[in-house]
Amino acid sequence: MNEWDVNLTKDIPLQLNVNIGASDTSLNLSGLQLSELSIHSGVGEMDVDLSGTWKDSFNVDLISAYVIHMWSYQRTLE
Repeated sequence: MNEWDVNLTKDIPLQLNVNIGASDTSLNLSGLQLSELSIHSGVGEMDVDLSGTWKDSFNVDLISAYVIHMWSYQRTLE
């Protein structure tokens, strides 16, 4: 089993591109300043947390082979 724990800054806007193979994935993106989100994934289960207060809206591009998606968000724009 491979496990990565990556921390990203919440101080600047991010254009995030995530490429995932066959895996179970949990992405906690709450509180980040996303300007764009692109997720390309293979087979597996994916949990994406987009909760938080957002200053601006952003585009999300999701391409997957076969994934069970669990989206968690409470979108609040300031």
